[in-house]
This record gives sequence, C-alpha cells and structure tokens, in this order.
Amino acid sequence: MVPSSAHSIFAFVNPADARVYGYELAVIYEVLARYDVDGIVLDRTRYQDVSEDFSPLSRLGFEAFIGHAVARWPEDIYSYVASAYWVTRVPGPLYRSWLGYRANTIRAYVRAVTHLVHTFRPQVAVAMYVGAWYPVYYEEGVNWASPEVRPPYPWIGPEWIQAGLAPLLDYLMIGLYYPPLTIWDALARHHDPEISIQGGARLGDSLVNGATPLVGSLLVPLYAGEPERLAQAVRLSQALTRGAMLFDLVYLDRGDLWRGIPRP
Repeated sequence: MVPSSAHSIFAFVNPADARVYGYELAVIYEVLARYDVDGIVLDRTRYQDVSEDFSPLSRLGFEAFIGHAVARWPEDIYSYVASAYWVTRVPGPLYRSWLGYRANTIRAYVRAVTHLVHTFRPQVAVAMYVGAWYPVYYEEGVNWASPEVRPPYPWIGPEWIQAGLAPLLDYLMIGLYYPPLTIWDALARHHDPEISIQGGARLGDSLVNGATPLVGSLLVPLYAGEPERLAQAVRLSQALTRGAMLFDLVYLDRGDLWRGIPRP
C-alpha cells in the first residue's frame, strides 16, 4: 500500500472522506449560485482503480458498512501472489462486499449532488459520464446500471447491485471509446462483441434498463483522417442511444473532422 501521490502522476481524493464530500458539494453549490448553467455533469466521479482506497478511514467506513471488523487487512479483501514473471490478484472472503462498499460510496455522493441541484435549481439537469466497459468497471468503483438489473459477472454481490445509480440521473453518458463500429467489426478484429460502438451501446442499454436516458460518447481522435467513419459512428450512436457526445471538440479542429459531423 502506497499513498496516492506515489502511485502515479494523478492523485485522486478519497470519496469516502467527509472533507472531500463537503468540499465537492460546496463547489457545485457555488457554480449553481453564480452561473446560469443548464446542467451539471459529473466526470471522474470514481476511484482511480481497484488499488484504492485502503486508508484507515476507508477501513473504518467499510467495517461500519458490513457491520463487523475485518480480521485481516487487507488480505480479507484481496492479496497478490507470484505468477510467472508477474503477480495475480487473489480475492479474499470480503472482496465482493468491498467492491459493493466502494460503489455505495460513489452512489451516496451522486445522490447528494442530485438532491442539492434539484432542490436549489430544479430546472438544472444532473448527468454523469462513465466508461462503457462495465465488465471491468468495478476497478473504478461505480455501478452505473439500474439496481433492478443483476449482471452475470462473478465479482458482483448484493451490495454492488443496491449501488446502481442510474435512476438518480437525468441522463447518463457512456464512453463508447472503441475503434470497431459494429459487432461484426469487433469479431473480425478478434475482439469481444461488446468492444464496439454497437455492442457497447447494446450492453449499456440492457444495464440501464430504461432507468435514465442513455447517451453514447465517442472519442474523436479514433477517427483522425477518417471523417466518413466518424459520421458512421455518430449516426450509430444516435440510432442506438439518445444521441452522441463528442470528446472533444478540439480534436475536430486538429483532425480536420468537422466535415464528418452529420447534418440533422
């Protein structure tokens, strides 16, 4: 275990820390009070990865969440064992509960944000951006699905299911950041069908299950020099979701891709 600042050049704050919680809500309140905004979009509202957070504060929060002390910390969550030239993560008996605890921490914050925004400025929408790669999104600690859906993944427990936050949002944007456009394109590249705009959008739709409008998000640099493919990607996202968000507009200038945006 190492401090976040030593882990990488990015240092995420701990979403379970009340000081972080209060500061972030204060920032949103200031935006609402000072500016005539149409909406608040939450991005990077997550953990950086599955290695976070094992601080004493998070241990206390997790023990309160499960109702008893953790005998072996952090081995009861997971540990690493040597495997060839690398290591393998070995889940402990509390692994699924831990993933659920992190997801419930994020859900509690999102619920607080939506309550603040809709109470203070009812006309302002609250949205969230997440990655579409749900089968491994436990690493970020966010269950962006509906709590009415139980996906068929072995790491999912009841705590994760109850943390589904889709109904809290006015809309949800999922990052369909995949080069293949269709399921057949993905299969031709020997990828999973979900690693495509079509497959990812269908997966997202099944997970959200109508709890909130779903909007596909596209990574514009993937289509550099290929405006026709960008146009196809936009139309596909519009057909399978409630629209298309482009990340981001600066790449349309850099890649001379404005002509790839379909006209209404």
